[in-house]
Amino acid sequence: MSVRKANAFLPPHCSYAKTLAASQKKNMSGQESIRGYLFQSLIAVLKSLNGNWNSICVEPKTDYDKVDIIWTFPDKSLEVSQVKSSINNFSTNDIFKWLQNLTLDYNDAKIYSIYLVGNSSQSTKSLFNSIKDKSETEFPEKFKSLYRIKSKLRVFFEPNNIETLEDALIAGVDKFFFSKDILTDYPTKKLIANGMVNQIIKISTIGKVVHKSEFESHLLDWILYNYSEQITLNKANFQLQFYHNKNFSKAISDIKIADIKSSNLFISKKQKVKELFKEISKYNFKVKTFEKKFDINDLSTFSSIKSSFEYSNEPVIINSYEIKLITKGLKKLLNVEPEKEFFNFGELKETKTMSIGFPLTSNKTTLIGAEIEKEKKNLYQDFYWEINELLDLMDFWKKLSKLSLLPIVITNTGKQHTEEIRVQLSIPENVKVIKSKKIPIPKMFQNIEDLNSDNSFLFNSLKQNQNSVVSEYYPRNIMPQFINFGMFGYERKGQEEDKFRSLLNYYFEYNYYYDKPNQTIIECDFKELNTNETMAFPSYILVKSHTDFTIDYEITCKNEPEKITGTLAYKASS
Repeated sequence: MSVRKANAFLPPHCSYAKTLAASQKKNMSGQESIRGYLFQSLIAVLKSLNGNWNSICVEPKTDYDKVDIIWTFPDKSLEVSQVKSSINNFSTNDIFKWLQNLTLDYNDAKIYSIYLVGNSSQSTKSLFNSIKDKSETEFPEKFKSLYRIKSKLRVFFEPNNIETLEDALIAGVDKFFFSKDILTDYPTKKLIANGMVNQIIKISTIGKVVHKSEFESHLLDWILYNYSEQITLNKANFQLQFYHNKNFSKAISDIKIADIKSSNLFISKKQKVKELFKEISKYNFKVKTFEKKFDINDLSTFSSIKSSFEYSNEPVIINSYEIKLITKGLKKLLNVEPEKEFFNFGELKETKTMSIGFPLTSNKTTLIGAEIEKEKKNLYQDFYWEINELLDLMDFWKKLSKLSLLPIVITNTGKQHTEEIRVQLSIPENVKVIKSKKIPIPKMFQNIEDLNSDNSFLFNSLKQNQNSVVSEYYPRNIMPQFINFGMFGYERKGQEEDKFRSLLNYYFEYNYYYDKPNQTIIECDFKELNTNETMAFPSYILVKSHTDFTIDYEITCKNEPEKITGTLAYKASS
């Protein structure tokens, strides 16, 4: 009888009709025969449930009838296997003989494997567990031909215990169910595992090679038909919504950033301005600066003098622009108007000298006059910076308040923990999407520094904060760290501006694409999401639009090929 060479990429037709004949041929008792085929089916299911293969054939028709199972792999290579079970110890010579018979029955396989259900000596196990490392002298003389293909040989020792193999099979079923998003209890898994053994026998009688997709489809159809009430299909599922004022919705009206006037930062700055204004207003000098030889409305001469780098012994006069600025600011902040005397410093004069040498320091201003006049001027200088910072903060917030917020959250409505979730939002191109680099920034250094922390009023107002309902986003990036090395004011301001932009980039963790017609695509990745967990987006999405618009979304995740889609609606202010 000639040795048949296998098809290039598929095993031959299968047949299970030879069961009885095979049993008689091998001179086994009926009980031993049934036990052998049970173990064979258990091994076939165990290896097939979660393996990386393309097709399987149980009890294939081969020339020497030595092959029990054939697997075909994605690279078109083959593994041919035989399952042996016995209450006696397996001898070394018998195992070599079975391996040799496999090679004679199928001479072009990538792997020749023997599954031994029973007992073996420790020396036998040691030999075959490391057979690829053995020398030619360790192969018996009549099996020397196996030495050349020792890297293809595999021997697996399984316990001669049905319960143990069933436990392993249940664990395999559990892993298979996880990959297919199926949930059920342990007793049902046990019933299904035992039923699968019968299914593998039925599949082997089809008379053709069974591909993995067909194998899994057949098992799933059988499971869903017989256990529909005991299992739950756990396909990934998500929902996007707006979350604002403790309410979820699919549509939302125009939302603006929180009012800066409610922040501790604003309140403390305003209180400081109020206190300084009250303190300065107590001063009353008989000699009035603005009544002497300088006209407050015509300061061209004085301005030209003060515009130089240095000047000496000049009267302290507040120019008309500054007076108007402060008067307007006080009206807006405190609803008060300063008296004319508020800007009077009596006969106080000042001298300004420019610093030279290294290291450079700020230009020095020296006040010349009565102590009470100096006191007022120093208080006024503090007041001037405080009110300007406050007005700058209000102006900065006014720009932010022109933008609309999209407070979007995502909820895992599936039945299990899910990882690697990607959300794509499609926003009409006529809606202006504000990226982090386009967000305005305060002009004054102190305001930038005051806002430059992850728990500042600004950054708390640009994102959804965690509560009992919504989790905060888990950033992929590390919070930026900064050490201020600036020696001079302008250097420190530059560093604070860089920090400000870095914090914005940290929170606005989105990718933007413009490759779809008439759409702006905003993409966000979520590392993981527990079942029934709701998580906020990294930050509110900032937009500017005078018309209503809709947002289409697509969600994909690990192990779920199907996209989940939906729509959100936003109503612009009238």
